[in-house]
Amino acid sequence: MHICMDIGNTNIVIGIFDNNKLINHYRFSTNTLMTADEYGIKIIQLFAYNKINRADINGFIISSVVPELDSIIKSMVNRYFNLEPLFVGPGIKTGIHIKLDNPKQLGADLLVGAVGVVEKYGANSLIIDIGTALTIVYVNEKKEFLGGAIMPGIRTAFSTLALKTSKLEDVGLEDVKDILGRDTKSCLQSGMVFGWASLVEGMIKRYLELYGQMNVIITGGEARFIINHIDKNLNVIYDEDLLLDGLNIIYHKNTK
Repeated sequence: MHICMDIGNTNIVIGIFDNNKLINHYRFSTNTLMTADEYGIKIIQLFAYNKINRADINGFIISSVVPELDSIIKSMVNRYFNLEPLFVGPGIKTGIHIKLDNPKQLGADLLVGAVGVVEKYGANSLIIDIGTALTIVYVNEKKEFLGGAIMPGIRTAFSTLALKTSKLEDVGLEDVKDILGRDTKSCLQSGMVFGWASLVEGMIKRYLELYGQMNVIITGGEARFIINHIDKNLNVIYDEDLLLDGLNIIYHKNTK
């Protein structure tokens, strides 16, 4: 068995793979103040609860967009699993050709998502990841990573709005059915869900106009709130485990 870990700005997601099958996954808050020991104990407790023996773990791959946690997590893996983790970064085999002006600026999570989509759905794909940020990536039929767009995620944008506006409250993100809000909370939630669904629809249509028919895959912690409100004619695929699957694919490409 091996572990795939995606370290994001808001959450850390861990997946355990056995013979290429995702057998369990966990999500907990990212905390740059936690020590290697605290992370190690937390993960071992999760494993114990699910009757997973850490001695059975023989590999560890990490995608991180939080550099200040990299050495902490590396130390945790060394100490608690007696393994040297593989980090997604320069020089790693992915099968994707990065065609950016400055490839070093590419976030590991975007690259992992591109690998997952190409292997699972094929090249010529648009990948939309909705989390702390909303990112859009286009990979063409030659498996070339051409670029995309970055904007605030749903919670990120509305938390900032609440801070900057005296009479608006910071409300939770929930699935809503009615676009017509009838109080401050429901109006904000309508904006969160239907507003961002419309934003995603509009961006998809622009990419389709520019590049023609393609696969469109949505993932990320906040995607589940809007996926049912996106135009069904766009044939969007929702893939909750895309980044974990992408990490698993990269792990095998680099450990053969």
